[in-house]
Formats: sequence, C-alpha cells, structure tokens
Amino acid sequence: MTQYFADILHKPTTSLDVPDLQALAKDSDVAAALGLCRLAVVIGVQCERNKDFIEKIQGLSEEDQHFLMKAIEQVMGKIVATNTNMDVGGGEMTE
Repeated sequence: MTQYFADILHKPTTSLDVPDLQALAKDSDVAAALGLCRLAVVIGVQCERNKDFIEKIQGLSEEDQHFLMKAIEQVMGKIVATNTNMDVGGGEMTE
C-alpha cells in the first residue's frame, strides 16, 4: 500500500503510519487494523476511480461520513506535512 502511495499517487510515505501486519494477523491488533483501513480509504479517494468511492461514501450516514473524513484527514495531514517539509528542505539545499 505504501508503494502505491509512492509510485502511483506520487505521495511521500516517510511520515505514514505503516500498520504492523504481523500484529494484525497474530494478535488481531486493533490499532494495526485501523491503520490499514485508513490507508485503504485514502487510496480509494485518491485513485483514478475516486469518484466511485466518493459516491459510495456519500451514500453513508452523516456520522459514518464524518468518521471516514477524520480518517482521511489523519493520513492526508501527514502527507501534506511531509510535502511542506520537503519543499522547505529542498529550497535550502539549492541555496
């Protein structure tokens, strides 16, 4: 999933919380499952077919939409923060 962010969406992955798949499989770790779900939702709303996914999300209750938006904001906030830091750092390197 992180490779999809980097290769297809051209988004940095350094600040993403990568879910511990071993903990998810072995211990049914809830935090790892939530992290995996957050990544999946963000990929859905960022991919080529995002209109299909967004349409499905809009069919959900307002409460469910709110929770999904919070999950999307959590992941996208980290990506935006990384992009901002990379832009600032890149300018300093050039100087």
